[in-house]
Amino acid sequence: MRRRRSKKTTRSNFPFRIILLSLPLILLVGFVLYYIFTVTNIKTIDKTILNGSQRYLLSQSNGESKRTVIVFEEGLENERRISEVYLFLNNREKGKSLLVYIPSWLYSTGLEENFGNAIPISSFRYAGDTLQEDRGVEYAVWQISQILGITFNDYIYINSEANITLDSAFGENMSSKDRYREMFKKGNVSLSEGFFKLQEISSKLSFVKSLFKVNDIKNFNNNIYSDLSFVETVNMIKSIEKILQTSESYAIDLGNPEYSEEELSNSGGIRRYLLNSKFDNSYRELISLLIDKELEKERVRVEVYNGSGVAGAAQQFGRKIENSGCDVIRYENAPKTIKKTIMYISKPDDFKKSFKIVSEIFSDNFELVEGRPDFMTTGDIVIILGEDIKRMYSF
Repeated sequence: MRRRRSKKTTRSNFPFRIILLSLPLILLVGFVLYYIFTVTNIKTIDKTILNGSQRYLLSQSNGESKRTVIVFEEGLENERRISEVYLFLNNREKGKSLLVYIPSWLYSTGLEENFGNAIPISSFRYAGDTLQEDRGVEYAVWQISQILGITFNDYIYINSEANITLDSAFGENMSSKDRYREMFKKGNVSLSEGFFKLQEISSKLSFVKSLFKVNDIKNFNNNIYSDLSFVETVNMIKSIEKILQTSESYAIDLGNPEYSEEELSNSGGIRRYLLNSKFDNSYRELISLLIDKELEKERVRVEVYNGSGVAGAAQQFGRKIENSGCDVIRYENAPKTIKKTIMYISKPDDFKKSFKIVSEIFSDNFELVEGRPDFMTTGDIVIILGEDIKRMYSF
């Protein structure tokens, strides 16, 4: 007899259970990839590259210390105005940092020729757009540099739309201002209310919050002006509070009355102007702690002579050189007017770092001479300003 073969029931090997268990992970990975794709595709706009002004506005130095100016704007349409400005300096090698707050109500002198009177920092972008269409952001960065006598490595300009997105995506922050005050050295530092805006933003930026607000974050696209990418910009702002907490940190608050003086305007209102000497004294005392070790060792002496025909140019450039950490021992008028700026250096191998810093203040536009001028000087680096510096006043 033949035995009948029993038919075995074939079971499906399709892994439904594994897929069901893996589905949350797959969705999570997909969402994270979508987030990464969205964030990395958000664009910042670098106005200095678009208009070829980077060499005049930003230092390209790759030293130990970095200087970043951060500007916040508020208001829309014709109501746009700069609300806060900050300068952040960090020397990672030395583990030291400095935060400077510049209130937008400070006025700037020297603009009367273009505008008929002095204008506040809050109006810098509007003023720049009036002089040259769509160049207000550059103008604001440049004028802030002029007021402080400092060149910047990087700039971040958060426009009103980006500022609104910050609030909608990350909400309010309840970080302690008392804790923030305790971060800073040099005795009992008095900080005004405006000083804490940057702290609030840097401390509330959260990866978790941004994950759930990814669609809001898209609104940052093309609303931040910076030479940094969007990711670099966020990391820069987010890292400030952590750097201040972990480094030896100092503060200068130009919102304090000691740094400015009142003047009565023609319309009867009160205006406050920065006291350059007061700020420079505080800044130079602190910058001496943050400058690169190599520059510190060189102890360069610089002389600046004005042969440009621009009144006060030697003092303006001398101030920037001193605020960069070099010692200016003399600035005065040159024996005659010259066309092109000349920089003399008698021992270039002894002052490599100093020469790099000073030359960047002049955007590398000068004639270099190894030696000394034909009149009596004692500086290690001697600069004779020429008429060509005029272009630096219009980018």
